[in-house]
Amino acid sequence: MSERVKEIVPDLIEAIRNVLRHHKVTFDEYRAGFGYMIGVQGPFGVSQILRNINASSHYEGSYVYTIWSTVDEVIGYGCVVYGRYTTQIPGQNGEQRFSSLPYGHINSKDLSGYYQLRMVKYHAVS
Repeated sequence: MSERVKEIVPDLIEAIRNVLRHHKVTFDEYRAGFGYMIGVQGPFGVSQILRNINASSHYEGSYVYTIWSTVDEVIGYGCVVYGRYTTQIPGQNGEQRFSSLPYGHINSKDLSGYYQLRMVKYHAVS
């Protein structure tokens, strides 16, 4: 970390604390705001590895589908990471997106057998 960054960071942290106090921000509001800021820019940018993976499609297989939820409690923030849905695969053939409980992180897998079968056997999502 450069000397300039070491000089600036404490002031940035104090400014954020002051805004949080002034607006009486709740923890959930803080997480949502922080997630938004991360989603727009990201703390460190997107790695070259992820850029390379996202630049190509269908190296996973002839048919590519995703099953995911915007209420994923592990990923959070509506599944948006670096400004895009982190669960979508470039060039995918289709997806099953859930937007309510009980389809969170684990149940998107555990409770979606019908969709998994349709995707694998019939290459269909509905």
